[in-house]
Amino acid sequence: MKRRNLFLLFLILLLTAALSRNAMVPDRFTGIWYAAPNGEAYRFREGIISRTGDPESDFRGAYGFTRDTITLFVAEQEGVSPVTTLYWIRQPDGDILSLDPKGEGTALYCRNPEKARNLK
Repeated sequence: MKRRNLFLLFLILLLTAALSRNAMVPDRFTGIWYAAPNGEAYRFREGIISRTGDPESDFRGAYGFTRDTITLFVAEQEGVSPVTTLYWIRQPDGDILSLDPKGEGTALYCRNPEKARNLK
C-alpha cells in the first residue's frame, strides 16, 4: 500500500512538472515584438523591454509572464503606460499579444512586422 501511494505521489509530481514546463520557459515572450499599428520594434529580454538590443541604455519598460499571459508597462515620451495584462495568441501569420484571451480584441504587439502595421 505504501509503495502504491509513493508511486502515485511521484506520478503526480512528474505530471505537474511536465505540464507546467511552458510556464518556466520564457521563449514564448523573448525576442522582437512589433507594436501595433506603427510597427515599431521592441526587444523583450529577461523582463526588460528596450528599443534596441541594449536594455541598460535604451530601457522602455518591463514585463513579467505566466504560461499564456504577459503583464507589462512601457515608457514613452508621453509618459508611462498603465500596467497591462496581455494574452499570448498563436496565429499562423505571427503570434500576437492581445487584450482579449481569444485574440478577437485589440492586439498591441505582433511577431510579424507587416501584420502589426495592419492591426487595429
